[in-house]
Amino acid sequence: MGNPIPYFPVDPTKNTGDTLTTHLAETINGKITVGAVVPNSDWKYCGGGTFDAPTPVTALPVNVCLKGGFYPTKLYQLAYKVKDPYVLGAGTAAFRDVQSFFRYEAKDDFGTANPVFGHVRKAIIRGVSQSGNFTRHYLFLGMNEDEAGHIVHDGAWPLIAGRRVANNSRWGQPDGVLEPLPDGERGPAVVEEMA
Repeated sequence: MGNPIPYFPVDPTKNTGDTLTTHLAETINGKITVGAVVPNSDWKYCGGGTFDAPTPVTALPVNVCLKGGFYPTKLYQLAYKVKDPYVLGAGTAAFRDVQSFFRYEAKDDFGTANPVFGHVRKAIIRGVSQSGNFTRHYLFLGMNEDEAGHIVHDGAWPLIAGRRVANNSRWGQPDGVLEPLPDGERGPAVVEEMA
């Protein structure tokens, strides 16, 4: 993945107000030894290429081109203003609402009858691996209670589910994780605020 920028900068032709910071070290617990701030004149947004010969930004992913290139012994953190955020977490609410409908509602908002109304006495959610991660996250978010305060699933069985998903965080990514720096899975660049 190369850790490209996951959201469009407000204006990819300039980096005014955005900050690229060097980090000299980071522990597994997320303790950062901060280095210098890279002057804005020494980096720019690019679609690829180099600082001296960047390609224009036309689509995601957006990259950062640094004068002289990146140092492999340093970590870099970018705080920047962005636009067009992803909508994440709607599927979790839809999952809850569909089960709640089947369990508690005689008909939908358009008058279509619920074909299993009155027959659902108990509901159990089960997930293996990725769907188990979803199950754990669903419970962690408190989504097992519908908008009317009813319990949705009476039991949950997440199998081989070692993490949760990152769909309820500001500027999250669908494949993000909750640990600080798991091997091979770096999180997105830091995003400061939406335009």
